[in-house]
Amino acid sequence: MKKPSYSRIGKAWVYLRGGYSVYFSFIVGVGNSLMIAYFVVLTGTTCPLDDEGFLCTIRPFLPNFLIFTLVAIVIGAPLMMIVGRFHFKKQLFKSEMDVTWQNNPWYYKLIGHQRVQYEIFLQLLYEIKMQNKFDKTKTERIEKLEKKIHFLLEGGSMNDFKE
Repeated sequence: MKKPSYSRIGKAWVYLRGGYSVYFSFIVGVGNSLMIAYFVVLTGTTCPLDDEGFLCTIRPFLPNFLIFTLVAIVIGAPLMMIVGRFHFKKQLFKSEMDVTWQNNPWYYKLIGHQRVQYEIFLQLLYEIKMQNKFDKTKTERIEKLEKKIHFLLEGGSMNDFKE
């Protein structure tokens, strides 16, 4: 089986997108959110002497950006872990993977142990067909299935399969 060839530029583009979208934008987004929350919202508001609003109440406990950041991380990190766990455990991640599975042709290719299983399955189909105990429509279904299995065993993808 021939190994697919990829260009260095294509690989570099994929690595750039992955690094930027996952790591760089995450760090910039967290930093941006912290700075806006502290410098614009917390220190940018005025507190009259008689005002006892929430921001005016917590301002003395967060005298500088470093302490604000530490408090935000201590409270925010566990909270975001809970949200992330909910995402993975409550079918949201499953839906995401279903869409990825359906739209990525590489997931429809046979790999490793699947090849052996499909070869065994193909042999069983052949033996069942040779018993001649089926009507014409069932025999045609078996033949279509055999064609698909042959196509996969030759390295094809189900997205490329044409009957």
